[in-house]
Amino acid sequence: MKRFLIHVITCRQLALGFRLLVKLIRTAGDKRVHSTTSHVPPSVGVLIPVLDEARRIVPCLEGIITSGPAVTEIVVIAGGSTDDTIAIVRRFQARDQRIRLVETIPPDGVNGKAHGLETGRRLLNTEWVLTIDADVRPERGLVAA
Repeated sequence: MKRFLIHVITCRQLALGFRLLVKLIRTAGDKRVHSTTSHVPPSVGVLIPVLDEARRIVPCLEGIITSGPAVTEIVVIAGGSTDDTIAIVRRFQARDQRIRLVETIPPDGVNGKAHGLETGRRLLNTEWVLTIDADVRPERGLVAA
């Protein structure tokens, strides 16, 4: 019985190996795949939901705006801040045209952060989306990673 199972497994492996060989031959066609050491997505949109983040938003925005050309849109979604968060974001908007401020209040019974992220996502026209919290201090290379 053991010999029979070994023969069955061997035949199956040979059949799979043959299928793989056929596929490799069919797709060869002198087309080379070149590797690269860095992959930067063509466009990344950053979503930052905020609620009373005046003490934390500055390092976050500073880091994101220095993240390089892959970041094409930065949407800050304010969900009812009562501190200076909105004023700070507006100052950053004056410095960087990629920053957009959206003020929205979630409907009753809806999670504010989830509402903010969905609202911001609908506004993005990018291939990739990065969501970060206002207390994150992004460093160079974050987006490319």
